[in-house]
Amino acid sequence: MKLLKTIVLLGIKHSGKTSQGRLLAQHYNVDFADIDSLIFQKNGSRQSIRELYRSRGLQWFMEQELEAISDISRHPVVIATGGGSMENDKLMKHIGNQGWIILFIDAPEEMLWNRIISQGLPPFLEGKNPGSQFSGLYAKRRELGRRAAHIAVPVTQNGQSAVTAQLIQALDSRMQEHH
Repeated sequence: MKLLKTIVLLGIKHSGKTSQGRLLAQHYNVDFADIDSLIFQKNGSRQSIRELYRSRGLQWFMEQELEAISDISRHPVVIATGGGSMENDKLMKHIGNQGWIILFIDAPEEMLWNRIISQGLPPFLEGKNPGSQFSGLYAKRRELGRRAAHIAVPVTQNGQSAVTAQLIQALDSRMQEHH
């Protein structure tokens, strides 16, 4: 099926937005844009995204997300947002106003927590009780993501290709309904 609209992937940190985004872009034969990578490239920084967030703060990062997504000029494209994008009201309003397809990758909390701790805690979870902090963030962001999305696809640990197939099936079904 030919992709006529941009697809925006929402999901909590480590839900697979970037890896699935690349695979979806390949499947639909369109470009792929990763918002975190665009922020990193634009700032020509030697700091990682994690370090940029830590040194410049949440507000700066949210402004960068909106600029990065606004700078994408070729459409349709598959866009992977950052894990906290659902909390960026200006960004979500912009995305919602574009007529794009918004897909939320709905991964289980335990799976995401295990992926996060295997990579080292991000700056927003460096408090006294990161597990409890993550549970609160997970609940909030999951609710925001599910509410913003046209499609919410529950995923489990079925492997990357099985998840990709689930996402393609959901997207193709949505595109057929709204064609």
